[in-house]
Amino acid sequence: MEYNDFSEHPVTIGELRSEQPNSGGSDWSPRDVLISVLRDLDSGLIEPKALLVAYTDFKKTSFTQSSPNIITLLGLITHVAYVIHDATEEE
Repeated sequence: MEYNDFSEHPVTIGELRSEQPNSGGSDWSPRDVLISVLRDLDSGLIEPKALLVAYTDFKKTSFTQSSPNIITLLGLITHVAYVIHDATEEE
């Protein structure tokens, strides 16, 4: 099996567009998000202790996670919900 190192992966168009003021997350494709996280992981920029990847196609919602325990995972989910809510109030 081939291992891909994303540390040198080029920045995607969605990432470039997201740097514009008031772009929000709508410029990012789900693939852009994953590539950005993989690039940050492989370059050593981030070393998360927990990670949650959630998705929906509006018919089904699912997730994959890596966490040391359920308390950490629920804390991550709660904190992310708070940050998203706080960010939308600033707009």
